[in-house]
Amino acid sequence: MDVLGETVFFQSHASASALCFGFPGKQPSTSVNARPAAKKSLDELMQNRTATIRAGVVGCGAVVEQLYVPILREFERKRWVAVSAFCDPQPDRRERILRHFRRAHGYAKHEDMFESERIDLAILASPPAWHCSQAEAALARGCHVFCEKPMTPTVLDGERLAVAARKSRGKVAIGMPRRFHPSFCEVAGLVRDGLFGDQVAFTFREGAALRWPAASDSLFRRDKAGGGVLLDKGSHMLDQLLVMFGRPQVLSCQDDGTGDGVEANFVMQLSFPRAQGLLQGSWESPLNNGLHISGSKMEVWLDLLDIGGYRRRAPGDPWKEIAATRTWPSGMEKAQPARAQPRQYDQCFRLQLIAMLRSIEYNEPLPVTVEDGLTVIRCIEEAYQMAQPVEFGWLDAAEREQIVKRHWRAKMACASR
Repeated sequence: MDVLGETVFFQSHASASALCFGFPGKQPSTSVNARPAAKKSLDELMQNRTATIRAGVVGCGAVVEQLYVPILREFERKRWVAVSAFCDPQPDRRERILRHFRRAHGYAKHEDMFESERIDLAILASPPAWHCSQAEAALARGCHVFCEKPMTPTVLDGERLAVAARKSRGKVAIGMPRRFHPSFCEVAGLVRDGLFGDQVAFTFREGAALRWPAASDSLFRRDKAGGGVLLDKGSHMLDQLLVMFGRPQVLSCQDDGTGDGVEANFVMQLSFPRAQGLLQGSWESPLNNGLHISGSKMEVWLDLLDIGGYRRRAPGDPWKEIAATRTWPSGMEKAQPARAQPRQYDQCFRLQLIAMLRSIEYNEPLPVTVEDGLTVIRCIEEAYQMAQPVEFGWLDAAEREQIVKRHWRAKMACASR
C-alpha cells in the first residue's frame, strides 16, 4: 500500500501500474480458463441482468486486489458494469482475483482476452512498459481504456498511445485519483483565480518508507519500471502542479539511482509561468509531507493526509482551517446523480472510475486525458535527461567521485559510447 498512509489508501498506490509484474515478451500459452463460447452476450454474462459496460482488466497485482476488486464488485451489484475477464501471466495472481468474479474468464495474454471477449472498457493495471501496446490492442478492438499511472515510461510510448487514441473512437483516461481530493481542487481554484498575488513560490514534498507489496523486483529495475520514485510519486505530484500552474520548465534534477536500479530519492527545481519552487520525493525517508504555496496576498498549507481541508492565511494573519466542499457524481443516474465528497483515498479511486463510466455512457468530460498524462511524462523525461547525483555534503572528495561514477546516467553514457 502507500508509504504515507496504508490505513487510508493514500497517495499513488506506489506506482500501482508497476506492481503486477512478470509480463514476459512472449507467452508460450494463450488463454487460461477461456471457455469455447467466450463471446457471450452481456445478458448471459450477468444472468439476464442489464449492465451498461463490459470490463476487462489487464494485470492482477496489488492495486487490483486491494482497490479494483471491491469497487468492481460493487459496480457489478449495481449493474453498472459486467466484469468479463482478467489477464495476468502469473496464474496464482490471476486466480486470486478470479475467485471474486465467478462469471469472469482468465487469460495469460491480453491479445487473447481482447480476441475472445466482448469488452467495452479495458482497465490497464499492468507495468508501465506494457501500457502502450496493451492500449493500442484495446483501442484497435474498439474498447475504451482506463490506464493506471504512469501512462507510459517514455515520451515515445506516450506519443504512440496518443496517436492510437486520436485514431480510435474509444475514450482513453489516465488514473490520477488526486484530481478527486476536495482540498487539492479548491486550492487549485485559488491559484487559477490569481488569489495568491505576485511572487508565487511553492515547496512540495512527499516521502516515507515504501511498504507496497510488490509482486517482483521489477519495481526497482529501470529496464522494466522505467524509473523509480520520480515516475511513481512524481507522476501524481507533477499532475497536481500542472493543474495548478500549467506546464513547467525543469531547472534541475538530482536523484540517487545507481547502475541498473531506480532512484529512491529525487529533488527537482521547477519554473512555471506564474510560480517557482521545489519538488522532492522519497521511497525511504519521511519528509515534511505537504504542499506549501505562498504569494504576496496569500499562503496555503495542503496536508497530504487531509484530503478534506487545508490551512490558509493572509500575510501576518494566523492560520485558518478551511473545510473543502467539492463533490462529484457518485452514481450513474443521467439527471441529477447522487454526489459525494471523498474523505479517503479509496473513495477518490472509486469516483474516478465512476467519472470514466459516465464519460462512456453520457459523453461527460474525461477525468484525466491522454494529453494530460503525456504532459506529465514529458516533464519526467526532461528531468531524467538532466539528472545528476544527489549531493551528499558529508562525503569526502573520493567518495563523491564514486557516487558520480555509479550514477545511472553515467552508466548509460558509458554504454552508448
